[in-house]
Amino acid sequence: MRDAENALLEIRKAALKQSGQRSNFTIWVGAALSLVLLSLVYLGLVRAKLQSEELKVALLELKRLEAMRDSLNAMLVHDLRTPLTTILGPLEMLQTEQFGALEETQREIIGMSLFSSRRLLGLVNELLDISKMEAGEMKLRRASLHPQVVIDEALKHIALAEYDGAARIERDTPETLPLLQADEELITRVLINLLGNAMKFTPASGKITLGLRECTPLNVLPARLKPSANQPKMEHLNVESLLFCVRDTGEGIPPEDIDRIFDKFGQVESREAGRKMSSGLGLTFCKLAVEAHGGVIWVESEVGQGSTFYFTIPLRSTKADEEETKTSEAAAALS
Repeated sequence: MRDAENALLEIRKAALKQSGQRSNFTIWVGAALSLVLLSLVYLGLVRAKLQSEELKVALLELKRLEAMRDSLNAMLVHDLRTPLTTILGPLEMLQTEQFGALEETQREIIGMSLFSSRRLLGLVNELLDISKMEAGEMKLRRASLHPQVVIDEALKHIALAEYDGAARIERDTPETLPLLQADEELITRVLINLLGNAMKFTPASGKITLGLRECTPLNVLPARLKPSANQPKMEHLNVESLLFCVRDTGEGIPPEDIDRIFDKFGQVESREAGRKMSSGLGLTFCKLAVEAHGGVIWVESEVGQGSTFYFTIPLRSTKADEEETKTSEAAAALS
């Protein structure tokens, strides 16, 4: 009997010892797993911090490069515009024979010099205006104006410019039109750029049509540009506007160039000339100037059939325009 009790006692001792070993093993495993998890969390935090620091450094570098670019643009524009203005004065005096009569060869040379200088000055001014609009520093000088005044001024400018084998320009505008609240200089330059492009790409036997009518942008936008159902409503697309269009019978634009034609330095190559036909700044300026007014601009084209550029200008200022004007005035008052 006593032997049986001793045997049971030994069995219990062995069981307790084994249980203790298992408990110790479980504790060690748990501690090891906790240590691994803590290490992973720590490494994750360190990695996130490093990535955050790298991102901050990258953003600072990007801002530094942007500041350098803007400073370089401003310097180039200033250093180019000042001497160009100085050059233009004497050339214009020579052309008007204020220093004496000119021979035909001299007249041609001075004419070419004037044309090139004016074109370069126009590019410099365009680059400066684009930089200002991209930075939100361009202030619109809105005033009531008749659309025909803008059209007349643009056509007068095109008539004075010398285009090889100039195509004829026709008007398609109603007799009565409402007044615009817009910056006359900017809208005139938009039309000059669009008409100038049409002249470059249209043969002498072709035709350019300048049209104008009232519209609601949402009703005339092509399907590819209309906002989808899940996009927020855009107030400027429902405002009564004037629709300008410049239609030509020129080369047309390849489909692959349609989406990038308004990008800065986005150039289109002439199929006939086999070279770039513009600086790639004019249409960028047009887009920024139109959008600054709360309008939209787009192009529809088919290779070999010509192109039509459209843009809208609201007949009245939208709430967003009014708020932007107030913000600009407040900022100007504080500065």
